[in-house]
Amino acid sequence: MIRAPEGYAGLKNLSNTCYLNSLTTQLFMNVEFRKFMLKVNVVDPNESQKLLDETQKLFAWMQDTWLKSVDPEGFVESIRTYDNEPIDVTIQMDVDEFYNLLFDRWEAQIVDPEDKKKFRSFYGGQLVQQIKSKECSHISEREEPFSAIQCDIKGKASLDESLQAYVEGEIMQGDNKYYCSGCGRHVDAVKRACLKDVPDNLIFHLKRFDFDMVTMMRSKINDEFKFPGLIDMTPYRVDYLSEPGSPVEPDLFELVGVLVHTGTAESGHYYSYTRERSSGDSAPLWVEFNDSDVSKFDPATIADQCFGGQAEATHNMAGVQINKFWNAYMLFYQRVSTMEQPEQNSLLSKPTYPARVPVPTAFANHIAMDNELFIRTYCLLEPAYSMLIP
Repeated sequence: MIRAPEGYAGLKNLSNTCYLNSLTTQLFMNVEFRKFMLKVNVVDPNESQKLLDETQKLFAWMQDTWLKSVDPEGFVESIRTYDNEPIDVTIQMDVDEFYNLLFDRWEAQIVDPEDKKKFRSFYGGQLVQQIKSKECSHISEREEPFSAIQCDIKGKASLDESLQAYVEGEIMQGDNKYYCSGCGRHVDAVKRACLKDVPDNLIFHLKRFDFDMVTMMRSKINDEFKFPGLIDMTPYRVDYLSEPGSPVEPDLFELVGVLVHTGTAESGHYYSYTRERSSGDSAPLWVEFNDSDVSKFDPATIADQCFGGQAEATHNMAGVQINKFWNAYMLFYQRVSTMEQPEQNSLLSKPTYPARVPVPTAFANHIAMDNELFIRTYCLLEPAYSMLIP
């Protein structure tokens, strides 16, 4: 009944809400994002800002409860689909689709323009879609926002390789030639996407689900796909690509979370591995959130648990290689320069404790009362205590 020794509470699965739980725990572990969501102004908690109010309740309980897990029912019931219907907890959603839905609904309920801008800045950036003529210096550019970078898995061995293909783009030639306004005719060109504004927090969506045109069914790509603990995003930025020879400071990002999917395209389960952002001078703790269960995770096993690929069968099938059906689906990185001062905002109550942020007083009082009642019951049911009773 009591929260895990690692100091974190899980989330109850309401039926098929593992996708929601795994994403929510990743966002909760981003301490600055948690702090912002708990501070955002809510003036109409029962109607127009109900989702924001329920989010604050959920984050407050996840941070301060002494229980093993938190019931996210109120939070779930306040989320509406694009058809303005409640989400069906009996049907599993694609976590990337849910991520876009959730952030859209959150943003719509934030009233203050400065708060909206701050909210967008956490995970949102700007892409530049370029069409570059191969026969002159003309470049056509169009900016568009992004909240996650879509990474192809098929035919790619690693995140670096996928991002390189992302910025190399595709050749427009033959019947697909580009009309160049500078030349006044159709020319061969390169169409590519580059990063312009890169946020402090990056999410990579690994496109493991594909549609098989032969079987006319969705399939899952379980191929091995490697990703680093540290990545430099400079080579994928438009300023670097425009002048690749010019010296540019590295823009380093560190891996802070992996959201895993296990199963097939039609049936599966989501769970998360995430690391503490504020750990003082000690090595950062990695935690596994699997619905209600929270446990310590060894980051040295990331390759085995998250890259996918093949594994050797056990028992009487030794020597036979089978596909790993458990692999990373979303990757979470944070800019290293924002992680160098973990105690900058006095988020650590004690060096060995999980980081805490201020909680609205009404929620804090309610949780404190609930904790007191819970711990009394917990102590009464403690086997060692029953031995003292005649």
